Amino acid sequence: MDINLLQKLCSAFGVSGDEKEISDVISDIMINFCDKVQTDDFGNLYCFKGTDGNLPTVMLDAHLDSVGLIVKEIYDDGFLSFETVGGIDAKILSGLEVVVNGKEKIKGIISSKPPHLMNKSDEESVPEISSMFIDVAITGEKLKDIVSVGDLVSFSPFAEKMGNCITGTYLDNRAGCMSIIETFAKIKDVKLPFNLVGVFTRQEEIGLVGAGVLNISPDLCIVIDVTHGMTPDEKCDEVFKCGDGTAIGIGPNVSRKYYDYIKDLCDKNNIKYQTEVLERSSGTNAWKYQLSNLGVPCAILSIPLKFMHTSVETASVDDYENLLTILELILNSINVDFIKDNFKMKKISGKDI
Repeated sequence: MDINLLQKLCSAFGVSGDEKEISDVISDIMINFCDKVQTDDFGNLYCFKGTDGNLPTVMLDAHLDSVGLIVKEIYDDGFLSFETVGGIDAKILSGLEVVVNGKEKIKGIISSKPPHLMNKSDEESVPEISSMFIDVAITGEKLKDIVSVGDLVSFSPFAEKMGNCITGTYLDNRAGCMSIIETFAKIKDVKLPFNLVGVFTRQEEIGLVGAGVLNISPDLCIVIDVTHGMTPDEKCDEVFKCGDGTAIGIGPNVSRKYYDYIKDLCDKNNIKYQTEVLERSSGTNAWKYQLSNLGVPCAILSIPLKFMHTSVETASVDDYENLLTILELILNSINVDFIKDNFKMKKISGKDI
C-alpha cells in the first residue's frame, strides 16, 4: 500500500457538492496511466485505457466525494452554525476539528460543553445539530470576508498506518479511488482485449447523484466501495471482519454471472473473500448503474471499514491489498467472448427471450 498516495487523496477537499480539488488531484495522477482523461458536464471524472468502439468496455467505479457539513449562519463572535451533508451521526461531532472551505481554508472546532457545566439532561441526551456551532476564532467582518453561507466543511484530514490497519478521514471512498489508481498503474503497459475506464463520481453520499448521469455505456461495471467492518459491539450478518478479505456483493443489484465469475476466480487462486448479501439496494453506485443505458451488469467489491462516516475510519491493509489482487486477476483473465455473451439475444423456436 502506498501510504503517501493515500495521504494525498485523503488530504484533498471533496465534500459532496465541492469535489473539484480531489477530482483535479486524481486527474493529474491518472493521466500518467491512461490514454484519455475527461469530465462530463456534471463533473464526474472518466479515465480511459483503450477507446476502440469495436471492443466491449469494462468500467471500474469509485465515488470521490465525502460526507461533511455546510455553513448555515455566520456570527460576529467567530461561530458558525451548520447542517450535515450526507449521513453523519451527531454524536461524533462534539469537539471535532474541521476545515471550512471558504475563500481560504480555515480550521475550526465544533463546540463541546465541558462535563463540569452539564446538567443531568445534558448528560443523558445527544446534542442536536441545531445546538452545535463551529468555532473558527476569527471574528467580525474579517470572518465574513473569508466564509460565506453555503461553504462546505470537511473533517480535518489525515491518514496513517496503525498496526496492520490504515486509519484516517474519508477512507470512504478514497481507498476505493486509490485502488483504481494503483490498478491502472500496475497494468499500464498491458494491452487489454477490451476498453477499460476508471470512473470517479461525484455526490454519491447524498443519493448516488453522479452515477445517475453516467454518459458512457459499459458492458461490465465493477463498483468499488466500502462496507461495514466488525467491531465488538456489532456482531451480525451485516458486518464483515477486517482482515478476512474483500466483501463480494450478491443480490438483485448484482449480476450473478459476474459474481460467480469473481467468486470462482478467487477460489481457484486461493484468494480470501467474504460474501455480502445485498437483498435490496446495495447503497452503492451500482443501484443507479444497473438501470443506466438500458441496463448495465454490475459487480460490487467492498473493503470492510470500521467507524464509517467518522473522522477516524479504519480498514485492514491486508483487505486493501486483497482487493488489488482481485481486480488485477479479473482484468488479466476475463475475455471478450465472456463479456459479449452476456448481451447476446438468445432465441428458442424463433422467439426472442
